[in-house]
Amino acid sequence: MDQIITLSEFTLDAVARVRQSLGIPGPGPDEVAVYRNKVRMKEILAEAGLRVPHFAGCENVEQTLAFAETTGYPLIVKPVNGAGSIGVHLIQDDKALRGLWETREPGGYEIEEFITGTVHHVDGFAGEDGTIVFQVVSRYLNDCLSFEGGAPLGSVVVQRGRLRERIEEFTQSCVSALGMRGMPFHMELFVTGTEELVFLE
Repeated sequence: MDQIITLSEFTLDAVARVRQSLGIPGPGPDEVAVYRNKVRMKEILAEAGLRVPHFAGCENVEQTLAFAETTGYPLIVKPVNGAGSIGVHLIQDDKALRGLWETREPGGYEIEEFITGTVHHVDGFAGEDGTIVFQVVSRYLNDCLSFEGGAPLGSVVVQRGRLRERIEEFTQSCVSALGMRGMPFHMELFVTGTEELVFLE
């Protein structure tokens, strides 16, 4: 059976269209759109009762300022379909938020609550029935946003224990809610100071 894969998140959409066009098994455009669009992804997880940052798609300056008034600063603004913290902005106040929109259009961006905690990632494979058959939980040393600012980035594997078990359970819930089947995945999440688990992307 023919297969086509990509090693870059930025070509997932193109590869999905090729699969559909050539009748190759694997995620098609509709499936890929769910986990390439950060707003849609968080909507699905929130509907499933999973903790995500408070978020909204950016529509215009006034709407994002209203979101900031409700949620409070700091805030994160990121491209809806970005990866690796490319184009992510940490916003500290109204002036910075207005300044951001002076250089770009809000459409195509997401605004979300700033979560304080350590960032973890889970790399694994979801079987054809959506059950995770393999996963490795790791904790970032620094984080991707710090890396964009010039800090080193690495990660260490989280050893067996209750926290790792909770993260594995949370990951399975996220993978199931997103309908991921027969594919590898890379998921990131926050662990807050009180060990609350919050989906990142």
